[in-house]
Amino acid sequence: MKGQELITNAQISSTVTQIRGIDTAAVTFRDMYNSLPGTVRNPGSRLPNCTSVPCLTNQTGTGSATTSNPNNGRLDMGFDDIPDDGGEAAAFFVHMAKADLMGGIDEGIGPVFGGYFPQANVSGSGFHAAFVRSDSADDMMPGLSVAGDGVDIVRSGHYLSLHSSVQAGAAITGDANSAILTPNMAARIDRKLDDGSATTGTIYSMGEGTDCAAENGTYAEATTDLVCGLYIRIQQ
Repeated sequence: MKGQELITNAQISSTVTQIRGIDTAAVTFRDMYNSLPGTVRNPGSRLPNCTSVPCLTNQTGTGSATTSNPNNGRLDMGFDDIPDDGGEAAAFFVHMAKADLMGGIDEGIGPVFGGYFPQANVSGSGFHAAFVRSDSADDMMPGLSVAGDGVDIVRSGHYLSLHSSVQAGAAITGDANSAILTPNMAARIDRKLDDGSATTGTIYSMGEGTDCAAENGTYAEATTDLVCGLYIRIQQ
């Protein structure tokens, strides 16, 4: 058990480092290209070796990937949408990889963790990115622990989701299919990066009902089942 706890501690620490690294890479990319990754217009002429469908999102011209709002500066989807090949959510990580700001992305594999989306160092999990509007938070962030009150609490902005590989390349469900953390693991990540509350600050938990956390923000840390995922605000 002590050995397993050491492994868990290492996974949590390295996952926190990953989250910070993704946020830093996005800030650096914005400085380099004056655009959030995933929203670059004409990336084929601006990013090195940008020839794949996800990389060419927002590229003009016949036969290239396009999206509806390439100039609005945000990822045009919520976590309730499917991050498809030609969408800005897939391009978000691919663009940073092309700019040599992050690794772990292999376009040849497709819309899975380790493909268009990075794997997290917590086993069986990975990251998606999306833009969330506060007035639609309950819908755009499935399984939000503050569901019903989310529109009054969650701030609009870009978020990462840390969740199960079962949902790679699909819309997050917010239930047991998306859960990959115990409440204690989720709480430890929250405490390292934010305020330790599941329903305030810049990190919010997802889960089925109150399995992961109560609506007052207290994580159910006595529970040892994998019942949690996280939404993490970036680009603040």
